[in-house]
Amino acid sequence: MMIAKLRDLPNEQAEYRLMMKGASEILATRCSHILNHNGKAEDFDEHALRTFQTAYDAFANDGRRVIGFAQTIFTAPADIDFRAEEENFPTAGLTFLGVCAIMDPPRDESAISIRQCYEAGIKVGGCES
Repeated sequence: MMIAKLRDLPNEQAEYRLMMKGASEILATRCSHILNHNGKAEDFDEHALRTFQTAYDAFANDGRRVIGFAQTIFTAPADIDFRAEEENFPTAGLTFLGVCAIMDPPRDESAISIRQCYEAGIKVGGCES
């Protein structure tokens, strides 16, 4: 999470932009709007949620980690000290910006762990439904 001051306002207030990244399926639950392909915010309604879920499922089923991005602009005192534990900033009503799907490379320790499992006689099979 990052909060940037955009400008000072009258009465010792300021305008801020909150930007968040995280697990997209969780971040999406905090959003009331979604940025469309024209850069305009529209309601994050059932249709938009289904579209998001379809894209998320396609990336996740391909073994990708899906990171979501969201933002909002809000007003708060100009001298405020934002604290995550106090949640003294908006955590809902955000605008969903999009996702990034990444493929994490296997860790160096993976080969060692697999070899140790094999040597211990552990057999891995497919899941049966």
